[in-house]
Amino acid sequence: MADINDAMSLYRQGRLNEAESKCEVILGREARHIDALKLSGWIKVQRRAPAEARGCFERIVAIEPNSVDALHNLAFVLMMLNQPAEALTLSDRALALAPDFAGAWVSRANALFAIQQLEDALASYDQALTFASDNVEALIGRGSTLAKLGRAAEAVATLGRIPVAHDPNTLYKRAALQQSLGLFGAAEHDYRRLTEISANALPAWLGLLACAMETCDFRGLVAPREKMLAALDAGQPVDPFLVLRVSSDPAQHLKCTKAAAPRAAPATPFAAPKGRPSRLRVAYVSPDFRVHPVAYLIAELLERHDRDRFEIIGISLGPPDGSDIRERVVKACDQFHDMSARSDDDVVDLSRRLNVDIAVDLAVYTEHARLGVLARRVAPVQASYLGYLGTSGSNFIDYLLCDRIVVPPAQQKFYTERLVYLPDSFMIADTTQPIADAVPSRSECGLPEQGFVFCCFNKNYKISQPVFEIWMRLLRSVEGSVLWLSANMERGCDQLRRHAEAQGVDPRRLVFAPGVAHRAQHFARHRLADLFLDTLPYNAHTTASDALFTGLPVLTVAGSTFVGRVATSMLHAIGLDELVARDLQEYERLALALARDPARLGALRTKLAANRRTQPLFDIDRSRRNVERAYDQMFDIYRRGDPPNHFSVAAE
Repeated sequence: MADINDAMSLYRQGRLNEAESKCEVILGREARHIDALKLSGWIKVQRRAPAEARGCFERIVAIEPNSVDALHNLAFVLMMLNQPAEALTLSDRALALAPDFAGAWVSRANALFAIQQLEDALASYDQALTFASDNVEALIGRGSTLAKLGRAAEAVATLGRIPVAHDPNTLYKRAALQQSLGLFGAAEHDYRRLTEISANALPAWLGLLACAMETCDFRGLVAPREKMLAALDAGQPVDPFLVLRVSSDPAQHLKCTKAAAPRAAPATPFAAPKGRPSRLRVAYVSPDFRVHPVAYLIAELLERHDRDRFEIIGISLGPPDGSDIRERVVKACDQFHDMSARSDDDVVDLSRRLNVDIAVDLAVYTEHARLGVLARRVAPVQASYLGYLGTSGSNFIDYLLCDRIVVPPAQQKFYTERLVYLPDSFMIADTTQPIADAVPSRSECGLPEQGFVFCCFNKNYKISQPVFEIWMRLLRSVEGSVLWLSANMERGCDQLRRHAEAQGVDPRRLVFAPGVAHRAQHFARHRLADLFLDTLPYNAHTTASDALFTGLPVLTVAGSTFVGRVATSMLHAIGLDELVARDLQEYERLALALARDPARLGALRTKLAANRRTQPLFDIDRSRRNVERAYDQMFDIYRRGDPPNHFSVAAE
């Protein structure tokens, strides 16, 4: 006969299948066996099957409704299922029974953190620490909350209270918090320690890779990149957004997302439509209705949608920030629902109550994304657009909006979605954004009064070693030239200066642009640059759009993936295909030729200024009509009862 002690022994040895089988035998004999239910639940947690684990812990709570341990475990699983409100209720029940239970205070704080009640979360973490001063979960949570509240100094001080860790889980959480605070040296130290002591070192290697990319540590990213690619080959889950930054292989992108995508959850079928509604209800689902590139890009599209034919619903899954751009997005929607503190199931219930026809996910795998929402089917037609430029690898996103440049038809096999080809560029922009009249002087921006200004305002992680070496050769070849970059973080600036010096370039020829108070000021200073140099394998996206909008020519290379072909798409849609190089060698030759030929570059600037008014890229109403016709065709396919299929939106 199976014994719970045998099952526990197998579990401790990592023999999960055998332990689970033992539990099943015990539960077949005694369905209310608490220890077997508990162990079975934790095995399912380890297997990343929280919905199944929930069933185990709910059975325990039904048997022992006043079990603090059971309530706490169920709250933990509900947090895995993105149900913080329910987890908060259970944590409060546990604390009513045991007010000095530090674990329940931590669970309560975690739930409050998830629903953005940060001050209350901080108080609960502090309460947990009064009962267990060295509780690592509470210290990590406290530090994360302080960081979110902008109290960085206190967050760093909290880090100092975390015990010197030999436990891999603690080390990893501390490293991740340090990374989020920009303490990359400390984060790297913990990640490296993890690679030495942890049986599962992949998360640490991925952390090292992210740190190295953010700080432009070209040498430091070599080994982590190899580990990541080996993990991909072995079918291990890897952050898809990290893979997009590193890999130029669309097959690897597909393999990665297939491993990462949640399974489609069982969903109630939608009633067959009798026809097209007078107004299609389109819900834009995003965590990025805040100070974020997606919000800036899509705001005018939301404002301009044809209200006679479309009802626009905003469903916000991310933290509200009280910004002007968020307020603009709220006003641009016919309905706006802040669901950041609500569960995935709540979002599904809302969407179904609203009878959403088409749901458009603007995030997929980016920060704060909740792909599990679409996995539950919030609408009969579901699409991905703009925020994550690649395949989801899922079986529940029906369509991806793109164009034939970013995803050539020959690459359809690397996408699980059906591709909707827009006739111009898929990229959208806000054409109402102001450009400040006052252009700062070169000296005010730290630039020399004379000399050619190469420019790239991309984030650090997009700067690859091969591209940076080309930039250094350009500086050596063009006397008096400088490279103007964004000052993302001091550690990254220092690394780039060292790389420049190693390439025989005076580090002072790298000029770093600090942040400015208003985007209009940032747009104005573009006019001091001569040529924007793009990056590969991950292109400039919003930054390239900003440059072209302000009249600054962008030189790019046509890459091999969606994220590496965005600038090519934009340049084609503004009639400047001559600024698209076939490879890095042509990119370098063309950049040098333009820097040495002011008349040729001036002609390109003149052409850009004229085309900005006449070509499709910044014709927002044309882009809006293209997107709306795409939505019409998606819904018509569904209304006919046909499966989703690839199609092209006809050009006007």
